[in-house]
Amino acid sequence: MGSSRQMGLRLDETDSMNLKRIAQREGRNEQDVLRDSLRMYVRHADEQKEFFDSVERGWYELRSGLGTVVSEEDEFFDTLKNELRNGKTSA
Repeated sequence: MGSSRQMGLRLDETDSMNLKRIAQREGRNEQDVLRDSLRMYVRHADEQKEFFDSVERGWYELRSGLGTVVSEEDEFFDTLKNELRNGKTSA
């Protein structure tokens, strides 16, 4: 595991009470709750950035003519919807 660094984090009373409440409910210490919360936040922020980058690439492809125009008869989305409704995945 990498090196650790202590930070002088100051919480207002509401955040402090919420942190204690969550730590007690989960049977963990406050530091572990904060560490996991930070990791979840970072993962969410990274996923959101990847999504926006993907959308941006898609718009670029459409505007530049690099993308592929799909005919209205294409069944990809219908097939995907049916698989999701039936609980089937191809992964």
